[in-house]
Amino acid sequence: MADLDKLTAALESAAEGSEELDERVGRAFGWWYDFDNVEWVREGEIVEFLPVYTRSIDAALTLVPEGWILHRLGQERKWNPMTDFLWVARLHKGEVPSSRNIVQYFAVTPALAICAAALRARMTEKGEG
Repeated sequence: MADLDKLTAALESAAEGSEELDERVGRAFGWWYDFDNVEWVREGEIVEFLPVYTRSIDAALTLVPEGWILHRLGQERKWNPMTDFLWVARLHKGEVPSSRNIVQYFAVTPALAICAAALRARMTEKGEG
């Protein structure tokens, strides 16, 4: 769990998405690199290149666990009204959002915020969050 916490912190503090972050997110979601065949593998899927999770909203949305809904994606000030706006991705599970079934993360891009929230939702599903 500590590694996943470090990854969500890295996503929140990143200045932009990157190939390195895409690989870290991909590994967290079950991808592994097959050096013999020079390809990425996950549950029977094989790709030459990982999706650009941290640089594409569409790719990031594929990480949202089944049953979870992207409730809000927009810009907000995180804590202090004098700070710059950040993107917030708020996910919830079930019909009605409540404090028990909602996760949210702030980041400088929408894709980074979605990745962090999807990772936290996945951790919650596994009882780690």
